[in-house]
Amino acid sequence: MVQHSTPEYADERTARIALSVLAPLTSRDLSVSVAARGATQILAAMLSRLDADTAAALSGQVRRAIDTAGRIQARVLMPGDDEWPGTIAALNTDEAATFGRTGAPLCLWVQGAQHLAKQLSRSMTVTGTAAASADGQHIAAGLAEDLAAAGWTVAARSTSGIDRAALLGAARHTDAASCVMVAACGLDLAHQHPNDPTIGWISRNGLLVSPFPPGHAATLFSRMHSQGVLASTTGATLIVEAPVGSRAVRAARLAAALGRPAMATPGPASAATWAGGHALIRDHGAHLVSSATDAQTAYATTPT
Repeated sequence: MVQHSTPEYADERTARIALSVLAPLTSRDLSVSVAARGATQILAAMLSRLDADTAAALSGQVRRAIDTAGRIQARVLMPGDDEWPGTIAALNTDEAATFGRTGAPLCLWVQGAQHLAKQLSRSMTVTGTAAASADGQHIAAGLAEDLAAAGWTVAARSTSGIDRAALLGAARHTDAASCVMVAACGLDLAHQHPNDPTIGWISRNGLLVSPFPPGHAATLFSRMHSQGVLASTTGATLIVEAPVGSRAVRAARLAAALGRPAMATPGPASAATWAGGHALIRDHGAHLVSSATDAQTAYATTPT
């Protein structure tokens, strides 16, 4: 392979962007190595193994990602930035290893008027199934609205069902200023989602966040990774309606493993879409929550 000079990747931020383009689903090993040795050094070693055409293609992809971020008024955060949520480093720990091989993102792409770290300092993830019942959506919206009224940031995925209902509920109280939405794709593609009006509203008044560069399409694994970002950066994870084995339930278990409270709202005993929350309460020590007051009490009484 040809050795390439890397003047365009001389700064740490651009090198992290390049690595996130090369490996959007950042492995734990890569994340730990970059934290220890720096992105410029790790990238230089990778570039030394690429042929000229591949290196040129990467350069073009990085330029397009940066240009797209500028066009949609997104900023790129990295460790050391004032807005960076430091607790995301928990994804590199042994406690998180049981839940997958991806580690902490190398950077975060953010749209919105709010300060990410400050918003997440008093936050809860409210999540569940995309195939939610009317009751589930009503409960999620009510809980989220009450949490927002009590001064909490409500975080959720950019998906339908429980997550969308929770964000809409919180947005009703604060005009979306208390909302953080985490996408499983690049921010440019997030705006093409069927929930686009909600996403646009939150990206203007609240925060729209992605661990993936512009142009990255959502996959099963990127959806799992976005749940991990939520579990590691918010103060607690509340499941409203989710089946056993769902990504939402997995995220609650990850949150508990990282020392954050896991909570669940009970539903009909015969409904499969509520069984995940019941299992969390029965088998994994999740707090049973039926109101925002219950959620705040569970948060306050969980040892840190």
